[in-house]
Amino acid sequence: MDAKAFKDIEDRLMAGLALDAYERSLYYHLARHTRAEGKESALFSIAKLAKRLGMSDYAVRDRIRSMDKKGCIKVEERSKDGHHIRVLLPNEIERLPSTDVREDPVDIEAIDFYSERRWADALLKREGSRCFYC
Repeated sequence: MDAKAFKDIEDRLMAGLALDAYERSLYYHLARHTRAEGKESALFSIAKLAKRLGMSDYAVRDRIRSMDKKGCIKVEERSKDGHHIRVLLPNEIERLPSTDVREDPVDIEAIDFYSERRWADALLKREGSRCFYC
């Protein structure tokens, strides 16, 4: 996995599928032991995953089901030895938003910041998060 894959995971997959913190942690662990090693899938024991990630067996099993429904992993086989899981990268998931989505630029020179605070973030971004009064 290269830097672009990690950017796509953060920018498209995590936001597009609304993965919670546990699912994020589990996804990265599964991806590290599959895609980062050049494999698409591997056999994972629920008990070992739970121990490594500091989660309960129930929580791991529940998150795997959730992630399978969301489409970022595919549970190919279940057995007493564990789950055979295939990890999908963002470019392999059709329903994710593209990376070409850009926000319209905001003309902060024409905005009255005293009457409307919703543009304050744009102003802070322009100033590099520094106070321009100081």
